[in-house]
Amino acid sequence: MSGTTVYTSTHYTAVGTNYCWIYGCCDYYTTNYDDKVRVTSDWVGEAWTEGPGTYTENASSTTTVTVNGTTCTTGTLSSARTKTIAEGVWTYVKAGGSSSNYVDVAKGTSAKSVNLVLTYSIRGSSYTKTVSISIPALATYSVSYNANGGSGAPTSQTKTYGKTLTLSSTTPTRSGWTFQGWGTSATDTTVDYSPGGSYTANSAATLYAIWKKDLTLSYSANGGSGAPSSQTKSIYNATTSATFTIPSTPPTRQYYKFTGWKTGSTTYQPSDNITIPSNTTLTAQWTEDYIPPKFVSGSVSAYRTTDSSGSTNNGTGSYARLQFAWTKGSLAGSTLTTTAKATYKEHGSSATPTTITTSTGTSVDTVFGGGNLAADKQYDITLTLSVSGYPDVTQTTYISTENFTIDVNADGTNIGLLMVAPDDSTLDDNLGIYFGKSVDVQRGTANRWVGYKATRTDTNQSVSLQVGAGGTNSGVYWNSKGRWMLYGSTSGDVYINVDVLKVSEDGTVYINSQPIADFVVEEGSVEKTGITWRYQKWNSGKAEFWGVRLWSSQAVNTAWGSVYYVNLGKVDFPFSLTTVNAVVNIGNRSTSARGWFLEDTGRTVSSTGSLYFVTPSVYSNIASVVADIHVTGKWKT
Repeated sequence: MSGTTVYTSTHYTAVGTNYCWIYGCCDYYTTNYDDKVRVTSDWVGEAWTEGPGTYTENASSTTTVTVNGTTCTTGTLSSARTKTIAEGVWTYVKAGGSSSNYVDVAKGTSAKSVNLVLTYSIRGSSYTKTVSISIPALATYSVSYNANGGSGAPTSQTKTYGKTLTLSSTTPTRSGWTFQGWGTSATDTTVDYSPGGSYTANSAATLYAIWKKDLTLSYSANGGSGAPSSQTKSIYNATTSATFTIPSTPPTRQYYKFTGWKTGSTTYQPSDNITIPSNTTLTAQWTEDYIPPKFVSGSVSAYRTTDSSGSTNNGTGSYARLQFAWTKGSLAGSTLTTTAKATYKEHGSSATPTTITTSTGTSVDTVFGGGNLAADKQYDITLTLSVSGYPDVTQTTYISTENFTIDVNADGTNIGLLMVAPDDSTLDDNLGIYFGKSVDVQRGTANRWVGYKATRTDTNQSVSLQVGAGGTNSGVYWNSKGRWMLYGSTSGDVYINVDVLKVSEDGTVYINSQPIADFVVEEGSVEKTGITWRYQKWNSGKAEFWGVRLWSSQAVNTAWGSVYYVNLGKVDFPFSLTTVNAVVNIGNRSTSARGWFLEDTGRTVSSTGSLYFVTPSVYSNIASVVADIHVTGKWKT
């Protein structure tokens, strides 16, 4: 047995003897929990004593234990039992009970006592014993408050085990700070408990006031634009200042240079860190700045001419005349020395450009080429305005190939229709006439080739050839220079069968019902604001324009989602020469910034809406943004 053994106060004397006393008895023990005391009676029955001798009891008996009025254990002995006893020694007869026989007594806010009652019944008589068991009160815990730099904290409260404590609704105060709630440490920034809230933990605690102050760093552009948005940080409890990183993108102001952000006597630069104890405004500082040079709108002109006087302008000649004008750069109202330079090179060449002229004036009108410009070559011209210490301003134009309806080469061996006559070095032997488009040809001389310009789509493609009266040995040939050639070895009319080669009403040329390449019937240039447009008019009616537009000294710093942009304004398109629904493609030629162009929906018959240059990063000053623009459409009639 374990615990405490209890015996009834009086005993039953076995029948017919004065020497065997039988008591009711039980064993019990208590287990203390946070919210209760468990009383367990794991054994009930009889206790025999006196004697000595051997005795038998035939009567049934019942032993019952109650705790605080609730039955805990009951045991019955219903059959005869015989025990040998010795004087002064207890002999037990178990009637029932186990560790599962218990009564839980709930604790309260104060200590108390409950009775354990043992009752033994035999032969119509009952014998009892009452034992008082002490039940302690529920545990309590202290909850105190710390104003944590403020004042007016609530007084301490007592929390009882298992009971919810309603926290004080009193809030502390602190000048210039906002009370957030209560935390469990002096450095907490996250609220654990709110005034008037519930505290359920069965433990003591000190609650600390959490204080918050918002510090704002603001920016004034001071006459400029693009100042960063205000920045705000929160500080808590014992923290007295906040550190900010100034955005890397500076504001802008036309004709002025940004020198820094100032507060009091201290000036900061973009990307600097600044620590402030209170709300602070940084003011942009400016000094008068640079105005770059620029080309006079519509002043750029370049064309072929037949001699060094530059007096002719009919699309032919081995000389070229170049004209352009500009305004000089300035700083703080003073004109700066501006050098204009013009260079040229053959289109597509990687050679170093040849200098045409340099000038520190305000205009150029010169003839170049020295009679050495090839008729079938295009020459690209780059114009540059330079001011020492500042980015160059550039614009491009070009000299096109010569325009011909019919051309004969120098030795009379070849003829070009709608193009320059090729030299013998570019063709196979015996080529007599080279056509810009397909035509019927009458040949009266044997052993001569006739060729036409076409794009071959199949190296094994055959073209029908028919030779007139007397003509023999006709054939086709794809020469090493990439041309279809027709051949007849004797006199006769040589022509292409119209079922194989024909030109449709819209000018498309077909071989075996397959279209071949379109061809150019006119090309030249046209001047629009800031752009010299090179154009080509095709036989099919298609119109194409190429132009280059340059913007100097651009700051790309306006945020749009995760990218940045600058509004470049409008671009004047050559829509007066092509249909309004022309297709516009704009590519980036800039070498100092990776980005792309976006056009809004405001395009009209003469210009784009706003054109934007977009980059994935901030650029405070891109030396030049250069757009390659390609426009395709139908030629206006």
